[in-house]
Amino acid sequence: MPDRVAIFIDGAYLDNVLRHEFPNVQIDHQKLSESMAGESTILRTYYYHCPAYQSDPPTQQESIRYSNQRRFFQALEIFRGTRSDLAD
Repeated sequence: MPDRVAIFIDGAYLDNVLRHEFPNVQIDHQKLSESMAGESTILRTYYYHCPAYQSDPPTQQESIRYSNQRRFFQALEIFRGTRSDLAD
């Protein structure tokens, strides 16, 4: 039986590493998951990240950042076998 794996991607940590070590680099999250799995079969990839902070009432900048983040989370959902786990 071939190896099967579940991939867990900590979005906040990945964002932090990219921001400080590889500025202006964009990641293809599906390819990242496939690379992490190697020859193993991917059961599922989980991407988790908390929503961007918004004060009450949110500033325009906070609202824009939150909206952009939600669109990104929704875009991740199109990958077969990928499910975004978001803390709301």
